[in-house]
Amino acid sequence: MKKLYFLFIATLCFGCQKSKEGTGCPAGLRLTPNDSTPVVGDTVVIYANHLNMDYNWSGPDNFFYQSYTGSNGITLAGIQLKQSGWYYCTASEVDCPAVTDSVYIRVKYAQGTPSCSLTNNQVTSTTGIPDFSAVTVTKTYDLSYNAIVLHAFQAVGAPEYDFVFNSYNGNTEPQDGIYYTTSIPSFEPDQDADVINMACNFDGFYYFQSNPGQKVYVSHVNGKLRISFCSIEAGDTDSGVSGQFTGELTEQ
Repeated sequence: MKKLYFLFIATLCFGCQKSKEGTGCPAGLRLTPNDSTPVVGDTVVIYANHLNMDYNWSGPDNFFYQSYTGSNGITLAGIQLKQSGWYYCTASEVDCPAVTDSVYIRVKYAQGTPSCSLTNNQVTSTTGIPDFSAVTVTKTYDLSYNAIVLHAFQAVGAPEYDFVFNSYNGNTEPQDGIYYTTSIPSFEPDQDADVINMACNFDGFYYFQSNPGQKVYVSHVNGKLRISFCSIEAGDTDSGVSGQFTGELTEQ
């Protein structure tokens, strides 16, 4: 009799546990972003569809976040290109199996057009160096920078211009969009794909480099790379001369 009673209680307990896992636990997890294709600078929020659980998040650019407060979302403010990729979440609670889901976020380059009037393959400046009219504009892959470089040449003794894309991109065709200048053509690991360096070399004496954080507009015309810019501040550290550069250069 005692043996039968024990089996009866064990059966009840097993049934209770099975019922809890079957009806009281989430069957799965679903992640929903407010925007899966944001533009650089946007704020992205990703929600999990179950509340009051423990959440472990991971994603691109070494993203990792844990929440044990029951908050079922993450916020990515001022999102950058390097934050494109898969975001994963594992949610768990006591006596329930963990559930997991993922969502892909593709960050797009900001788009825009120059606010100034430009003539193709011409550059003017306020530095006192001669205005520039390109004879050749070539695009190459520079091994020393591991980057695409757009080089504009007029003649010996005239200014020359180089635009060096971020080595983050390597030997890949630059995407259209707004880029931001940096002061040296050597990039830090935390800088993003939309960073570019402008340099002007004049007569082997002046070497102007762009000040950081200014907009450069990258586009393609009939499959050829074009760079447009308005009043880019740049300076030569040796001479102390500085000024603004305005122009547009298209790969030939």
